[in-house]
Amino acid sequence: MKRILLVEDDIACLRTMKLVLQLEGYEVNIASDGDGALLAFHNSSAKFDLVITDVQMPRMSGIEFLSAIVTETCCPKILAMSGFFDQQTVGSLQANGCTNYLKKPFNDQELLGVVSELLK
Repeated sequence: MKRILLVEDDIACLRTMKLVLQLEGYEVNIASDGDGALLAFHNSSAKFDLVITDVQMPRMSGIEFLSAIVTETCCPKILAMSGFFDQQTVGSLQANGCTNYLKKPFNDQELLGVVSELLK
């Protein structure tokens, strides 16, 4: 079973995406901000196959979170979500090992399609 760490500060979106991914057979751990994601990432007993993170979050942004984990030897594949990707944001994501983006809003099938492709 593939393990996903899902990071999203909108609780309704977080719950919906978690359910969609679980119904597809993925094991999903969640965090509602970058600080919580960093704790979940480091406290997990098994490695994650994929991290899906919102870019814009309070306290610690998705980019800051990725910057903290990108040097890890077991850094998983990364998918960034945002309603707006400008050149600066994309450059910061790429500098932190993320080249996969999902523009909000998206539907369940778009999410599952990208996740499936990344976890092949």
